[in-house]
Amino acid sequence: MLDRIRNYLTYSSFERNGLIVLLLLILVLMVFLGYRSYFSNNTDEFKLLDLNSILEPSRDSILTDPTSDLLVQNFDPNELDESGWKALGFTQKQAVSIINYKSKAGRFNKPEDLLKLYAVDSIKYDQIKDFIQIAKHQNKNHSLKMLEINSCDSIELVKLPGIGSYRASKILKFRKALGGFCSKEQIAETYGLNEEIFDKIKNLIFIKSGSWQLIDINTDSQKRLARHPYISEQTAESIVFIRETVGSYLLTEDLVSMDLISVNLYVKLQPYLRPVE
Repeated sequence: MLDRIRNYLTYSSFERNGLIVLLLLILVLMVFLGYRSYFSNNTDEFKLLDLNSILEPSRDSILTDPTSDLLVQNFDPNELDESGWKALGFTQKQAVSIINYKSKAGRFNKPEDLLKLYAVDSIKYDQIKDFIQIAKHQNKNHSLKMLEINSCDSIELVKLPGIGSYRASKILKFRKALGGFCSKEQIAETYGLNEEIFDKIKNLIFIKSGSWQLIDINTDSQKRLARHPYISEQTAESIVFIRETVGSYLLTEDLVSMDLISVNLYVKLQPYLRPVE
């Protein structure tokens, strides 16, 4: 009887191997089911996160930059100082560049004006454009006094639309070289002053008659003549050489008849030429 029971409970080597394989399969199956449950739960969480981000209420006046803790609110680029631009995510160098640009070019009139700056690329502009709110610029042209362009200083110049400190300095430098402007159109020749800006200021300025300095081709030195923007060093040398070798000029038109300057240049220069006595 005991031998029969012992034989019943005793496994052959083949049966033992089969039992081991079965146990291994059960273990693998349990591990697989455990991992499946884990990943299934995470996937559900991810789906929930995506759903929450879609259902999250939109904010029209506030934008959170996903790459930082910056909070962008509605702003007027004409009112921001250096710290304000840095708060929008610009570097100090970029902020200084923007401030310098504004001081030269004047105020921003529309959001797209920011794209004129090297510091503002299209990607950054897309991030902030919906928050740009430029206050309407009150047209003060009617209240501005007419500005006499040959006697004004930089403080008065910067009050003109589109004239920042940079353009004001260029206007004053060109005025000094000329000895004063003799016509409004000359101001448009100022370096860095485009036609758009000139159109804004031409009706706000005037030139007092005789407020510019004259040059005398019979008495002024070569150095004095050459300082004028319309007279080259070579032309100044020729003017002096001829009057010293041939004699004084009888008419200012002699500059043209002697082929010292062109007719077109003479037209520009004539208001500065003192009549020959």
